[in-house]
Amino acid sequence: MAGADVIILNGPMGVGKTTTARALMDRLLPALFLDGDYVSDFQPFDVRQPEHLDYIEDTLVHMVAFHAANGFQRQIVAGVFETPERLANFDARLRSQGHDVTCFRLTCESREHERRVRGRNRENLHWELQRHRELTRVLNEGAARGFLGHRVDTTGRSAEDVAEHIAGELRRP
Repeated sequence: MAGADVIILNGPMGVGKTTTARALMDRLLPALFLDGDYVSDFQPFDVRQPEHLDYIEDTLVHMVAFHAANGFQRQIVAGVFETPERLANFDARLRSQGHDVTCFRLTCESREHERRVRGRNRENLHWELQRHRELTRVLNEGAARGFLGHRVDTTGRSAEDVAEHIAGELRRP
């Protein structure tokens, strides 16, 4: 099995991971997008249960391997890796399968970020606003302790602009 180029988009909800991943796919054809939110769409799911997060990451590792074995050599994984240790473990597991991994941490100015979360028009808006604030804090603290991805500020930028920036970073030697 040939290894894939795996691009991880890390960041809190509402920062633009999914939209950026879809725009990035257009620049990396052929490519495949795996969204951690869809992998974690099981009930009951608790973001504070390490075994639930492990399940998501285990599933993503298996999916990357499956898709690489079936010819998808560029894969974009969007997810939330809250600690440098969790991201490093995920990265190491992918690399042990022969994949090349590059991680980007998407960030956004707080007012714009909150506007984006509100714009999602989800019925659990109160929880999503609390969770986005909590995740932003946790990710900032984690980034101060270690690597959570190459930081890309999405404030005032379209997903297409962010995807173009990331694609440019990937082309650099």
